[in-house]
Amino acid sequence: MSRNRILIVLVIVLIGVLVGLWKWPRSQPRQTTPDRASPPQSATPAVPETASASSQDVVIPDLPGANLTPEDKKNIGKIVQAFNAPIDFWGRVIDQHGDPVPKAAIHYSFADKYFKDGTKRTGRADDQGFFSLNEGRGAGVYVSVYKERYYGTPRSAGSFGYGMPVGGKPPSRDNPAIFVLHKMGETEPLIFAQGSVRLPRDGTPTDITLRRPRPAVATGGKGDLQVELWSGYQPPPPHGQRYDWRVRISVPNGGLVERVGPFDFTAPQDGYLPAFEFAMPATTDRWQSRIDKEFFLQLRDGYHARVKLGVHAGGDIFVVLESYLNPKPGSRNLEFDPAKLAKP
Repeated sequence: MSRNRILIVLVIVLIGVLVGLWKWPRSQPRQTTPDRASPPQSATPAVPETASASSQDVVIPDLPGANLTPEDKKNIGKIVQAFNAPIDFWGRVIDQHGDPVPKAAIHYSFADKYFKDGTKRTGRADDQGFFSLNEGRGAGVYVSVYKERYYGTPRSAGSFGYGMPVGGKPPSRDNPAIFVLHKMGETEPLIFAQGSVRLPRDGTPTDITLRRPRPAVATGGKGDLQVELWSGYQPPPPHGQRYDWRVRISVPNGGLVERVGPFDFTAPQDGYLPAFEFAMPATTDRWQSRIDKEFFLQLRDGYHARVKLGVHAGGDIFVVLESYLNPKPGSRNLEFDPAKLAKP
């Protein structure tokens, strides 16, 4: 193998690692939340699946036909050392209120291999949410936390650079990385429905019931949701075809209001509108053939629901729905616990 080819391969390896680290989640846990207790001298350590080699005294042997110069060997050694950098990590898991999350599961993934998945290790936080890892190795480490009855947030995971300056700054014992989980609130049994329903393209109203495991067309005025779609789509479509389309979503004898926050699980008391309408002219700069929305619903019989839907105005033309309906009249609690699934 020629010297130039070896150098090219090594450069590609380095670029691949940098790109891989760059694609890790950019929302790094920061050390901004005040601790409720001092970090312990040692938290539950992670259990390694495999061991890593030492990065000391890296020696690059002569390769037949490579003609590597001392400078070449030096640069190759830097790459080898980057993948073998020592990693010691300290972190803490808290909830949205700043309270510790005890016994949270910790997952580590090390960038310690060139073109393969890195070494995996696991650990667990202590009763105050603290955790640590010692004697890891790699160019960087990706850390994520998890616990049942908690939701993940943008601050539930992060990447940290050790052998390369990519990702977040490595934490220390006195300044641990903070990870945040959102604790589940009080829940009530909900009817969960998920599926798709075909839609006419001429605006004919389609009434849909959300009181079955799969949403279905309702008859006799018993629908919980009504969708009307007008689409200029004509099959078979030429490449890049644009067309006018619009949709109207309503709740018969009820109302709907758009849901905004991912942890907004309580339906509002008022502010409901009779319908939501959306239009997509063919001349729109950022034209698309679908729209995704989430709504709280106030149904005709006093029940409340929340629904996530995606309207597809081309091809088969349909709406995809995921809904949560509280069968307790008047209750606005729509936080879902799979262990409390209500029967339709």
